[in-house]
Amino acid sequence: MGKKINFKYIAFLSLIALGLALLQFSFSGVADPDSYYHIKFSEILSSQGWNAVSKLPWVEFSVWKNFPADLSLGYHYLLTAFFNFSSDPIIAAKILGVFVSSAVFAVFFIILLRLKIWQPLFWLFLLFLGSSAFLYRLIIIRPVIFSIIFLLLGFLFAFEKRRWALCLTAFFHSLIHASTVPFLIFVVAMVLFFKKDTPPKKRLFLFFSCVGGAFLGLILRPDFPFIFYQLVFQDWHVLFYQWQGLDLGQGKEIHSSGLDLYSSSFLVLLIFLSAIFASVNKKWIFFKLKLNKNYADFSPRIPLLIISLIFLLFSVLSFRFIDYWTPFAVLFAALAAKPFIEQFDIKVFLRNNFNKHRKIAVFASLFIILLIAKNIIGAYSSVKVTESLEKFQGASIWLKENTPENSVIFHTDWDDFPKLFYYNDHNRYLVGLDPTFMYEYDKNLYWLWRNISDYGIAFDRPLLQKEKEDYKKFQDPKVASQFINDKFNANVIFVPKERATLNEFLSNNPSIFQEVYNDQWVRIFRIL
Repeated sequence: MGKKINFKYIAFLSLIALGLALLQFSFSGVADPDSYYHIKFSEILSSQGWNAVSKLPWVEFSVWKNFPADLSLGYHYLLTAFFNFSSDPIIAAKILGVFVSSAVFAVFFIILLRLKIWQPLFWLFLLFLGSSAFLYRLIIIRPVIFSIIFLLLGFLFAFEKRRWALCLTAFFHSLIHASTVPFLIFVVAMVLFFKKDTPPKKRLFLFFSCVGGAFLGLILRPDFPFIFYQLVFQDWHVLFYQWQGLDLGQGKEIHSSGLDLYSSSFLVLLIFLSAIFASVNKKWIFFKLKLNKNYADFSPRIPLLIISLIFLLFSVLSFRFIDYWTPFAVLFAALAAKPFIEQFDIKVFLRNNFNKHRKIAVFASLFIILLIAKNIIGAYSSVKVTESLEKFQGASIWLKENTPENSVIFHTDWDDFPKLFYYNDHNRYLVGLDPTFMYEYDKNLYWLWRNISDYGIAFDRPLLQKEKEDYKKFQDPKVASQFINDKFNANVIFVPKERATLNEFLSNNPSIFQEVYNDQWVRIFRIL
């Protein structure tokens, strides 16, 4: 019987891995532009070594220049190992992506087994297909997927009081993707704070084992001590400016989730809120939790609830936190439902109630099936609308062949950098991965770049509303070209065609801005 159960579990996890692989390889290219940066960085790291990438020389006006540190250093080294599986680096990266995203479900399933959750495959299935956003974001090739694994392991090891496992988890987290280490420390702290069956001194010892492992990993990195500065910029400044209401043109995942959270994760949200209601309602059985003897007088329901609620709040403020909220919300729901389900005989329930409530049962079943179908279609639709692999390829090759090595390209969008860099490391660029990095480097320079890119106006401050509305009155081609030359050390301007205002401004002044390249996606101008 045990072998059959093990085979069933392995088969189910294999089906999930197969589903992830089908979704990952259902399109060419990658699901998120940042993945191009990770792939190219790893290629250079593999072929030229750490010295070639340690200074991160491809961005000229970013905090990277003052504090060169690779937040995802360990991930990039792991990616170099997967280049052995394919001569195509994108295919190799996709293989790693499937492997890591599958590991998320494997770790989650192990936790379900360790907590002795009834019907663990149901909860695993809910995690897999309960949220289209979570499923889609698992397809994105990025180091954050490792962070989900480390946070789940941190929860388990803190719960089981495994000191060395906690220390090693934090250590490798710091090496592979340092950006989210504070979230691991938060999860561990919550579990240990409520673990009243353990003496305070031992809980402190466990906590500092985690913190010590994290700091040891950071200190042993080759980019120490700059990695600490980058942690501040990446973890706090990016979110702080967004939540403060300062519009720096950051990516969608930084912004408030709005209705996206509810529409993409309705099933998980529904079950999560139902579990909360059941846990606080005295009429329900959840208050009569019968704890397993192995766990003495402690159940992780309360820390799981707090962790889930905090990540839910963060998800509302910034969509990226749905990566962490989803697994912890499902885990809380599974644990909250455990005592009720253990005393629930589904055969007796159906025999006594199915005929009486047949319509409700059919409606509820159809509703859940439709939600799952919606999530599958939503995730598939998201990967299908990703940018073409060929976008910017021709323009990047032209730049490589027609501009001096290490010359700076004035590009109008920070998120164009990964694909430009992927096809062309011959040139240097202004900023990449997040506009906050340029804002932190030089605020006036940021606004000058932003205003030229948006309106063709060479002002180094936020524009007034009337200046945005009557932008043509404030455009001066000579001043703009001079600032691009002097402030950005660039004489080539890379403009995607969706930048209608700037394209019109440059095209209307051919005596200053000469068009030298044009394809279906982009135009390139040279300052005369």
